Amino acid sequence: MDKKFYITTLGCPKNIADSMSMHHSLLEEGFTPASLPEESDFHFINTCTFIQSATEETIQTILSAAQVKKQNHQKLVVVGCFAERYPDNIHSEIPEVDLFFGTGKYSQAGKILREKFPELSPSQLGI
Repeated sequence: MDKKFYITTLGCPKNIADSMSMHHSLLEEGFTPASLPEESDFHFINTCTFIQSATEETIQTILSAAQVKKQNHQKLVVVGCFAERYPDNIHSEIPEVDLFFGTGKYSQAGKILREKFPELSPSQLGI
């Protein structure tokens, strides 16, 4: 069975381009895009913290996704500005987050998942 991903993109227009880079990286590593977050095995949230309201939206989105994760047994991956700015807070205050990384690693997203979750076999990824 293919492992599916979904990317929620928040904030500035640059995040759209960054999410596309992540999308391509995941495709190259054998992951398949999901139509909805609840259908994914990996839900990525590409975050923004440029202004306070963006930070608040980011936190609410992560907390909502954490609830979906509990129901669907998916992995929650927080990336982008929030992950860079508040790495200690993510780890201690939102333990539902399985993985987080900053803005410089979007193009490596697929490889990062493979390294973090070595149980993902090539056959599970449709390779």
